[in-house]
Amino acid sequence: MLIAFSLARPDRRRRVFSDERISSELAGAGADTGHTRKQLPADAARYTAAAAVSQHARVSDLVPRRYRTIALGFGVGAVLIAALETAYAYARPVAAQLGEQAFGALDLASGSSVASWFGAMLLAASALVSGLIYIVRRHRIDDYPGRYRVWLWAAITLAVISLSATSSFHSTLAALTVYASGWTGWRSGTLWWLLPGAAVGLYVGVRVLLDVRECRLGLASLVLATIAWSTALVMSLTGSAADVTGVMAASGATLGGHLLLLAGLVGYARYVLLDAENLLPPRKTAAKAKAADASKSPARKSTAPAPHFEPRRSETRDGSPAEITSESELETEAQRSRKAKRKARQEKWVDGRNRIDDPYSEEDTADLDRQKLSKAERKRLRKQKAELP
Repeated sequence: MLIAFSLARPDRRRRVFSDERISSELAGAGADTGHTRKQLPADAARYTAAAAVSQHARVSDLVPRRYRTIALGFGVGAVLIAALETAYAYARPVAAQLGEQAFGALDLASGSSVASWFGAMLLAASALVSGLIYIVRRHRIDDYPGRYRVWLWAAITLAVISLSATSSFHSTLAALTVYASGWTGWRSGTLWWLLPGAAVGLYVGVRVLLDVRECRLGLASLVLATIAWSTALVMSLTGSAADVTGVMAASGATLGGHLLLLAGLVGYARYVLLDAENLLPPRKTAAKAKAADASKSPARKSTAPAPHFEPRRSETRDGSPAEITSESELETEAQRSRKAKRKARQEKWVDGRNRIDDPYSEEDTADLDRQKLSKAERKRLRKQKAELP
């Protein structure tokens, strides 16, 4: 009993704290827990502060920031695709007894099946993520050519493909084109929707790949998605998807491509948001990379001749001559000599018994005569000579 009572106390404390917090929020919002709705004042708030718009989650908060979250979502999608493939394989023998209409929801080759709906949902989610990338990406400072506009085209293209995945919009467009032109073309009008779709998809896809190349996860996922779609298209055009195994392989490649597309776009959306929040590690620019390579490579010998300095002799502490060959040593020695002479002049005691070197003495007049002195300077010079003893 004592153990059960001790274990129950923390839970009771949590409930009490939770009730107190809820009561304080209600009191701050103008509500009273002891009154009913009819007894509240007319101007009282009907919601707590947690229902304010500032407390709502932003659209960018739906983008996962961790790789394991993206991996978990990809794993769930892969499991759903595998479940659809397995259901088609096991429900095929039952369809022979119950009829094809009862099997339509699990038929991977049908445009109104669960697999088609799941693929359309993946494409619609990819279109939404592309729109989110466009909203954030257009504020990038160094995007002078305006490459961010491709994400708007990508969102529109994915939305149209999502519509065509469940409604067979492309087949209707091909039929209308055949009726207007009077020419059926290749494979009962397939050429009418395949060529325009391939041209638009190739243009938008290349532009998207060029913009996503900074994010390795996004680039790898989009390349794998392109390979999966190409495989499914080749199998569909060559007739390899006629049997049960071919239908499962083509449908699996198509759905796998849609899932890889969504994973790549989510990975790039994460990269763009972290870059906008300045949370990514600093990128190496071309100049920094070149400087780093130059620092790692061995120093190259210069072809220009090195300046030649004449060696000077100086005495060391023990009186032996020392040779100075570098320019820095020459400058150091000259500075040291000037400092020593200046210090000697400052410390010299003059008491009148020793002769003082006068710059204006008769011995130095020859040097002064070489200079052109002004009249005032010559007058001052004569005055200073007269004052000398």
